[in-house]
Amino acid sequence: MTRNSFLILLGATVLSVLAALVVLTFDRGGAAMAMSGERLLPDLDAKASDIARVVLRDDDEEMVIERRDGAYVDAASDYPVDTEVLQDLVGGLALAEIAEAKTTDPARHAELGLAAPDAEEGTGREIVLEDADGDVIAHVIAGDRDYTLGGLTGGQFVRRGGEDATWLVRARINPPSRRAGWFDSDLFTGEESDVLRATLTPRDGDPVTFAREEDAFVLKADLPEGKVARESNISRIPRFLAALDFDDVRKAGEGWEQGATLTAELVDDLTVDLTEFVGSDGDGDDSTWVRIDVQGSSEDAEALRDSVDGFEFALQPYDAQIFGWTLDDLIEAAES
Repeated sequence: MTRNSFLILLGATVLSVLAALVVLTFDRGGAAMAMSGERLLPDLDAKASDIARVVLRDDDEEMVIERRDGAYVDAASDYPVDTEVLQDLVGGLALAEIAEAKTTDPARHAELGLAAPDAEEGTGREIVLEDADGDVIAHVIAGDRDYTLGGLTGGQFVRRGGEDATWLVRARINPPSRRAGWFDSDLFTGEESDVLRATLTPRDGDPVTFAREEDAFVLKADLPEGKVARESNISRIPRFLAALDFDDVRKAGEGWEQGATLTAELVDDLTVDLTEFVGSDGDGDDSTWVRIDVQGSSEDAEALRDSVDGFEFALQPYDAQIFGWTLDDLIEAAES
């Protein structure tokens, strides 16, 4: 998203909210005073187009978004973020209006979910917006929601970074709690009937092939005596391929152990190869990561290729099960 289009989108969001009535309120501790309806971050509207870096911290997790070549991307992977999600975050911050001053006692921050992200309990979600020079445009700790405050957005407890004063604001400041929420994770959407043929090559074992025959997607194998195809598992393969999405993304690497592969032929001369890479993202990573290669010249093929080239994707755990299957997982005992 360009700077101008980002500012236009943010402006449209701001103009869609009605101004609140002004009512004088006081901090319950007597130390803070604010006008109801005053913006928490009054300068953010004017500086939104200068945002070049967004840092988000939640417990021990950190995500950094940067503007590179006019687009906002995940700094770790260089994959584009969903600009609507970023717009919602910045718009929510810019529109946050103070409803009531709360405590200024740091010992009570945890009660409102406003303790620092590295605290033991009651932690908030830290959001830092910076310009290209690294200067801070906005710094906020977003805490618990308050459901007693009416209005379009409801209420939320917040504090500005580096300040002890806390506020109840009319706002919904709710950035995604998982990395996947920051991306348009739907890589390809089609129909199950679009999947014509597939071959699953297990990490250890012989390839297993499938084909569409009339309205059915069937296992093409000589089955052991007393065994039949396990339709519940077989049907998951075209369902997975017709709604291909991901749980996380990273730059494609080298030197990682290759696991299972799934090759599929779809309508319109589209062929997709998904290759698993095993244990390739450090200690404690139990995700199934795949690299996706696309062949074909259709619009769908070009769009998918543009989305996946140079990246690897962590699959949803349910979908990842497919890459651990062998023929034994695709057959079952025949009913007597």
